[in-house]
Parts: sequence; structure tokens; C-alpha cells
Amino acid sequence: MITKKQKVAEVFERYPQTQAVFARFGFHALFNLLLRKSFGKVTTIERGCRLHRVPLESFLEALNQAASRTSQTLEPPEPS
Repeated sequence: MITKKQKVAEVFERYPQTQAVFARFGFHALFNLLLRKSFGKVTTIERGCRLHRVPLESFLEALNQAASRTSQTLEPPEPS
């Protein structure tokens, strides 16, 4: 189960099937390897939600639903 205290990079890398959830909620910087390896390693899910103004409980629910699915790596979203 993914919790608010886990680091965003840990979840992003351990559960690749959550990548679409991160993109949907605006965590686009995680698709940049350098940013993921720096900020992502020290930022918790809880802190990331505060920074992106994302409702924590909704985000955790979506992450856990995605994590329970079969693992699949997704491509980064197309730039807008």
C-alpha cells in the first residue's frame, strides 16, 4: 500500500503503472530523470500534493488502485 510518507520517486519507479496517475495529477517533472533523481528522492507524496495543490486522499486512492494493476511502463505525456 502506498502511503503519504513515501517518496514520489520511489513510488514512480517501484510501481510504473502509477505513472499515468502522476501525469494526470500534474506531477510531470517526474518524467525528467534528473528531477526525479533529485527532488523526487526527497519529496514525500504528502509534500508533493501540497506543492501541486492536489487532494491527498484522492491522489493516494488513485495511486493505490493503479499499483494494484499489472505492472506496465507508460510513456511520458505529450507536451501541451
